Amino acid sequence: MSTEFTARGLGWAGVLPFLALPTNFLIDQPGWLDSLLISYGLIILAFLCGTLWMRALNAAQARSCKLVASNLIVLFAWPAILLPIHFAALLLALAFLAHLLIDAPWRLNADHAWYGQLRLRLSITVTSILLLTAFVGIVHEF
Repeated sequence: MSTEFTARGLGWAGVLPFLALPTNFLIDQPGWLDSLLISYGLIILAFLCGTLWMRALNAAQARSCKLVASNLIVLFAWPAILLPIHFAALLLALAFLAHLLIDAPWRLNADHAWYGQLRLRLSITVTSILLLTAFVGIVHEF
């Protein structure tokens, strides 16, 4: 089994828990599940922010701004664990979008060209699900 196959499988499997977020308003889910799903989003975001560290440390001209940005993104999203699910989803969506713009994996001239496209697709999918959750939740409140 190739690394590419494994990375693609793990990446898309990692999206599956996010799919439960917008169903929160259609099915009466227990509050602990909301917390679990938002915590999962924060864990994935923190994992992704590690890519900023990797890029900064491996860059020919090391710059500490990506190291700082990785911490700021996670700290920005951290309060999501205390918010109602739709506001938490919006906060996470903004953090995932910020990470995507700062990391810009599709611009990589890496040995693994497929990785940049995979990351772009995964990030857009997760951000879209989070925005849908926020939208449905806000509409549901009114």
